[in-house]
Amino acid sequence: MAGSIHVVCGEMYSGKSQELARLIERATIADRRVMIFYPTLSERDSTRDIVSRLQHLKPVVICPVAYDVDWSRVDISRFDTIALDEAQFFSNAVVDAVKDWRQAGKMVLISGLDLDVHEEPFGPMGDLLCLANTVAKLHAVCVDCKGQDSAISYRMTNQDEQIVVGESEYIPLCFDCYYRRKSAH
Repeated sequence: MAGSIHVVCGEMYSGKSQELARLIERATIADRRVMIFYPTLSERDSTRDIVSRLQHLKPVVICPVAYDVDWSRVDISRFDTIALDEAQFFSNAVVDAVKDWRQAGKMVLISGLDLDVHEEPFGPMGDLLCLANTVAKLHAVCVDCKGQDSAISYRMTNQDEQIVVGESEYIPLCFDCYYRRKSAH
């Protein structure tokens, strides 16, 4: 029987990792064995990351992996549920792995930023969203107008690279406020 793919996406501070943690806790209550992967690129000292949120859960196995991990060499045979946090930081090779896991009957839980700071799909997230059985798009509150749902993570620095890791460099904005700030620079 085929498995399923569930994606939680949105901008920074929207609650993606919190929702992923909730889904993982539900899986453990159902006696599912869970393997969680997160990219070493996103390792930070934060109470908001998946390690801090789930280190108390058993039998969850949390595994940091490199951007260019060879997914075909990762043994997930002992697990019913595979979770990916910060999936935007994985290479596109993760897309084929996720398809293989679903075909093998695994429940796959994914969280990540759907858009980068340039309004482009972030890493493999566009493909993963297309494969998903279910998608939950979460939103923070725009920090500028404080009235709209945010839609994008705005980078406060002038760095142009797609990937700049850090929490303090970003704020959640609605598109109106995003375009206003973008045109001012």
